[in-house]
Amino acid sequence: MDIILNDHIQIYPKDIHALSKYMAESIEPNKNITFSFDNEIKKVYKQKNVFVIVSENQEFKCKNLIVCAGRSGWRWTKQLYQDFGLIENNNFAKYGIRIEVNADSMKEFNKSNCTISKGTDLELGPFSWYGTVIPEDHIDFAISAFRSNENRWKTDKVSFSLIGNINFPEKGFEQIDRIAKLTFILANDRIVKERISNILNKKSRISIIPEYNWLIPVLQNLFTLMPEVVTKGYFHVPTIMPTIPKINIGSNLETEVSNMYVAGESAGIHGILSAASMGSICVDSILK
Repeated sequence: MDIILNDHIQIYPKDIHALSKYMAESIEPNKNITFSFDNEIKKVYKQKNVFVIVSENQEFKCKNLIVCAGRSGWRWTKQLYQDFGLIENNNFAKYGIRIEVNADSMKEFNKSNCTISKGTDLELGPFSWYGTVIPEDHIDFAISAFRSNENRWKTDKVSFSLIGNINFPEKGFEQIDRIAKLTFILANDRIVKERISNILNKKSRISIIPEYNWLIPVLQNLFTLMPEVVTKGYFHVPTIMPTIPKINIGSNLETEVSNMYVAGESAGIHGILSAASMGSICVDSILK
């Protein structure tokens, strides 16, 4: 087992707005930057050495392209990579449950934000304290997420994700999409909340989905480490990692398509800080 010591906080909405304003004031004076809002990208293709980006309202052309679509754009990104023939591996889906229990049941973790992992097969965490599990809405499914950065979200709970990296040969992306939609339907277009014991007793709403059977032996093992979590805790689904199929990326974040770079979720790396760092690397690579 590996333990990752996470050191992160959730930014207050007011601070996000302040950061956005600062970034806008820094970028907007540049005459060589074009902004386009609420303008869906319909197609991207390469014509000789030029990328053509076709949107709802207009067409853009560029010699270098950085793809950074974010988590909500995982389906769009997958289609883009498929169109360009970049996909190398589509064998795995990351999904599971988000566990929630009274913080008193996990005193031994001393408010740690750590993540416990078993290689690449299983991930437990990060432990998120004194907040609320909420639905993160997408087009046709919701992901069980966590909020803690305002008083209205404060609770006496701790929650964390139990995520498996499950092998579905050549169908990983499609399976995670399917599982997200199925559990969303079972929750009447929100998120399911049930006792963990329901899974072990095969009385849960998700028990009818065989792709969740791997949870039973994992939860039985978890009982030996955290018995109160299993006997007193609740779980939430859909809990998924909306990850695109893997592609080959160079050390400068360039793909196998010349002058196409990827950053953040589009490169399979999660987190806004990682996206910002990778975006800077892409720009440096282009300017060299």
